[in-house]
Amino acid sequence: MAKPDLIKGIYIKLDGELGQYKSIPIDKLVEIAQSFQQLIIALAKIKIKHEEFDADNFTIELCDLKKGSIAPAFKFSERPATLSIIGNHQEQRSAVNSELNKILNVANKGDYGKLKVIYANPEIRNELVPALYEFVEVFEDTPVKIGSFSGKKFVSGKKISKFKDEVYSRLVGAKPKSRRKKAVYDEVAGVVQINRSTGKTKVKKYFAKEQSSLSYTVNKLVLNGLLTKFNFPLTVPVFIDEEKKYLIDCAPLNIYVVADDMESAQKEFNADFEHVHALIFHVPDDELGNTMKKAKQFLHLYLSL
Repeated sequence: MAKPDLIKGIYIKLDGELGQYKSIPIDKLVEIAQSFQQLIIALAKIKIKHEEFDADNFTIELCDLKKGSIAPAFKFSERPATLSIIGNHQEQRSAVNSELNKILNVANKGDYGKLKVIYANPEIRNELVPALYEFVEVFEDTPVKIGSFSGKKFVSGKKISKFKDEVYSRLVGAKPKSRRKKAVYDEVAGVVQINRSTGKTKVKKYFAKEQSSLSYTVNKLVLNGLLTKFNFPLTVPVFIDEEKKYLIDCAPLNIYVVADDMESAQKEFNADFEHVHALIFHVPDDELGNTMKKAKQFLHLYLSL
């Protein structure tokens, strides 16, 4: 059975509550990607000679998001701008990928205490263990497997077992800096305004649970004159305010529409989506600000290039 390979692409399959809606909140996806990136950097630091180490050689990117089951995929970036001339980056990446598989085998069995044997040097453990712990903790109580797909079938899955605090302490001689706590949410919703220039956000309005029980799902739209099918359905919340106005909010694209009825709100949302798509979808990243880059990345999840 093939081992997970960051050069070709590694899938992180999410089940349980986080994956049950066949979608994933953007902020959670970013959090997973960031913690995975930090783990890869930590592995590179302990595997690559100091004089040959360059973090840019180990940049990862989102390369796929499987429909039907939430499984984002990540791989080493092949963008020329991310690669340095220090060392042989292909050989370095292969070495880091092998090291990743070593710790995935540990995580699969949940025997994190073995890391003290595998990495007898305390300095190495102090580099690796916090990054691995944070990666495990980012999933909270979500069942997770890491592997690949053969067609529509998920294969070679290694589960990510919980990382106990007392084991962490034995490995690095200190308690974790912050233990993630499962979030408890009030049953309210809100409309957030995003400043496209600064990226700053502002909550414009709150709605009680009974005011936010509707949603609008889109799986195809006419874009650039062509009927375009989405990679998977996009579902956005619909609110009804105290004036009986219908509001649709899609914060990642900075789309916020208000209409007198549901049909009109949907038509306005579709028009705004088409406008945002035409504005940024094919624009090079270096010509976009940070907020618009994130919006473009959001579009690419739902629409093929």
